[in-house]
Amino acid sequence: EIGILMALGESKKRIWMQFLVEALLVGCIGFVLSMGASPFLSKATASYLARQTQEQAEEQEEADADSITTDYVAPELTITGTEIVITGKMVAADAAVIVTLLFVSVSVAGITIMRKKPKEILSEMS
Repeated sequence: EIGILMALGESKKRIWMQFLVEALLVGCIGFVLSMGASPFLSKATASYLARQTQEQAEEQEEADADSITTDYVAPELTITGTEIVITGKMVAADAAVIVTLLFVSVSVAGITIMRKKPKEILSEMS
């Protein structure tokens, strides 16, 4: 595609911008899907970690049962629920990282190809 566009007289900057816009459109779709799925995945992960922490505390309590005792009694700790909050700062940081990664990846990939002449690019395809 790059070779054909260059052969038709398109500027390298315009071709690069086209690829960047295409990558950003795909990135936007991925961003929207990830923001939709993240609350559910975060809740599941937090619940799993809370259960693991609770189980480890119970195992530690059983292991310490035969050890030296003192008058101190640790308070009973139970996890009753988890709450996940996705803030605007988190969304903005995620969007900024995605845009930066897309910009860098399109630039790095574009540099290697844009250095060539259209004839070189098209001859490598055959």
